[in-house]
Amino acid sequence: MTAASLALIAVYLAVALLCVKPVGLYISNVMEGRLIWPLRVGARVEALIYRLCGVEPATEMGWKKYAIALVLFNALGALALGVYVGREIRSRYKFKRRTPYDYYSHAGDDENGFAEFGFGV
Repeated sequence: MTAASLALIAVYLAVALLCVKPVGLYISNVMEGRLIWPLRVGARVEALIYRLCGVEPATEMGWKKYAIALVLFNALGALALGVYVGREIRSRYKFKRRTPYDYYSHAGDDENGFAEFGFGV
């Protein structure tokens, strides 16, 4: 191991040890139900989002409704990813629609003094 990799491991462990106490107190307060400032700050935003989406926070979601929501969410994510990847592939590799005319030589189509005979470029 190089000195840089050892220093990186040491810094990582130091940061992890420094985060133990604050994160432990945060988790303890959340699990005991005490109000903490991030929850108080985000409560209004959360209530607004619930109101916009039509969610009733007091009611529970059954397993069937949860399963349907999970499948729909994953299907929409897969569709969005497919559209994004398809557009990226088309833009990077410049797929063009070809016609049979494109595969023959165009000897009379010489624009720059150079004709590619036999290639449909």
